[in-house]
Amino acid sequence: MIGPLRWSSITIIILLTSLATGWAQPASQPAPDPATPEADDAPRPVELKLTIEPAFARGIAHKWGQSLKERYELSDDQVERIESGLTRRLLAEARRSNAVTQSLLEATISSTLTGSTGWSPDDAKAFGRRVESELPAMRKTLAGFVEDVRGPLTPGQKLRFTADYAAFSIGYVDFEKRIKNWSAGKVGDNPNLFWDEPSATPTTRPDGTVESKELANARQYAKRNAEWQLNRSTYWEQYVKSATAYYGFTDAQKNAAAAVLKDCLERVKPYQTAERRRELEEINITESMCYSVNGAGSFAPFLTDLWERRREIMSPIDNLDREFKNRIQELAFAEQIAAGEKAVYEKMEKKGYKPRPGAK
Repeated sequence: MIGPLRWSSITIIILLTSLATGWAQPASQPAPDPATPEADDAPRPVELKLTIEPAFARGIAHKWGQSLKERYELSDDQVERIESGLTRRLLAEARRSNAVTQSLLEATISSTLTGSTGWSPDDAKAFGRRVESELPAMRKTLAGFVEDVRGPLTPGQKLRFTADYAAFSIGYVDFEKRIKNWSAGKVGDNPNLFWDEPSATPTTRPDGTVESKELANARQYAKRNAEWQLNRSTYWEQYVKSATAYYGFTDAQKNAAAAVLKDCLERVKPYQTAERRRELEEINITESMCYSVNGAGSFAPFLTDLWERRREIMSPIDNLDREFKNRIQELAFAEQIAAGEKAVYEKMEKKGYKPRPGAK
């Protein structure tokens, strides 16, 4: 499930990171040029002050907290602690100022006004040039957000979160490389914050008509996303490797984990049919085309029905995903759980981290 995970997690965390590092103090405005009359109507850039209110920070933290609750089966107390930590960090980090948020908003608004579902090459270049210098600060802020989430989790939940974050990290490294390439002017014809891909080739129908660029891109997106939604082998195999290293599984435990993996991969096959793939692709195409012609924030009630149908299609796969992870975790002995946890905290403490009381 690396694909959807990358999309949702990167979107949320980059949003949080940019908000935290970019919700700034008033932008300094240059003094007016005395030689330039105030009546001059020549367009000039205007920078706006953005303010993050505590209620807004809590709203963002709550949104993420609820998604984590469902994914990791968290208790209400765990969610409350996570949301509290994220809120405090957002407000603390927001006191620093940089161009990330304004650049992100400008590029997004520009693409919306032009009716595009992606960014233009010029928007991407400008964003890269303005944001490249902020990447170290974003990475530091991201590390703080990750620790806010990880702290209240149980050992088993931390294992799952670590595996998920490993998949996310791959995408985040790609994001940083992409920003550096954009800053250097290396931008493709279909720039996207989360992956590089060329524009799709429009299909010529039997009657000789050529489909629109928007529909061609929607088909390409739909096919890729359906593959991510249905595939489990790569992610589950990586999860077993992470669990083996984290717990220090014995040969017997490794064999048992391999058996669990084999069993779940066989049981997921009935849900990975060509028919399900086609239906997911059609849902994805409809959603993408609706956003393309109607705007992502516009009111389209039928999308709710599509999302519900997608949830129904994915439900048995998601249920099996939870079962698989629980079975892998149950293979670990109590002493292995304690040793794995101890090793992680020792590594963090060498980097200057001091756990909160009761975290161990």
